[in-house]
Amino acid sequence: MGRPGVLLIAVLALGSAGCLRFLFPDYECTNECFPGETNCGGDSTQFCILEPFFGCLVWWDDVNCADRGAVCVDAECVCPEGAFPCGPDAVCSYPIWDPQNCGGCGIVCEGACVDGQCVTPGGPGPPAQSR
Repeated sequence: MGRPGVLLIAVLALGSAGCLRFLFPDYECTNECFPGETNCGGDSTQFCILEPFFGCLVWWDDVNCADRGAVCVDAECVCPEGAFPCGPDAVCSYPIWDPQNCGGCGIVCEGACVDGQCVTPGGPGPPAQSR
């Protein structure tokens, strides 16, 4: 069975859009999309929503990939070669030199990270610590 809350919201949105469409019959929707469709818009992932005021289907920005150090490809944030998404915000990290994600996400070094291994000045350091 479907989600009753989602159905109610959709009916209310369509109802309000219909009212405004009646008030502004000459308003033309531009750059419309299909519900559920995804896209890249500049540096952001986008999804298609029903705009409630005039009843148009429009693109809505979801995630700004540039804020994560990534680019948008096929409606997904993709890290550059050699980087991996880490943490709850999926920020691109380079595990070969990032002391906060040395050798893998969440492995923190007290010193530097070199080739994915924690090192301290003057010799080998303690093993990396997981957060």
